[in-house]
Amino acid sequence: MKPQPPKIGSLQSLFEEHRALQAECQQWRDWWTELSEMGAPHFGEMGDRLATFREHLASHFRHEETDGPLADRKTPEVRALWQDHVELLSNLDLLIDRLHACGPEIGCWGDARRDFESFLDRLCQHDEAENRLMSAAGE
Repeated sequence: MKPQPPKIGSLQSLFEEHRALQAECQQWRDWWTELSEMGAPHFGEMGDRLATFREHLASHFRHEETDGPLADRKTPEVRALWQDHVELLSNLDLLIDRLHACGPEIGCWGDARRDFESFLDRLCQHDEAENRLMSAAGE
């Protein structure tokens, strides 16, 4: 689940990277559903896998901020997107920490899943906002 992002040299390559990230998010949703259906939460394993995903996501964000088509733009919209990167990674860090601390308490797994689904939704919204801004900048 951890492909290396290519060097971003064009709008098209970044759009492709976003499509790959969306597919990866769907894989996460599917995997979590499978785990839930098995009935035995794997808190530590999920935390470890999310830590790997976090590193992949951090690398993707660094590429966008340094090599992407918006890297040289200093508009409020772009600054807000870069701030989203910080907040998304911070939210993922909190979720990873919580998963590592989770035990068999009632609700821990369900709460973590709900929060991860919210994280994935927010990540999708973020990517859509980036795509709109890049499309407008490329016109």
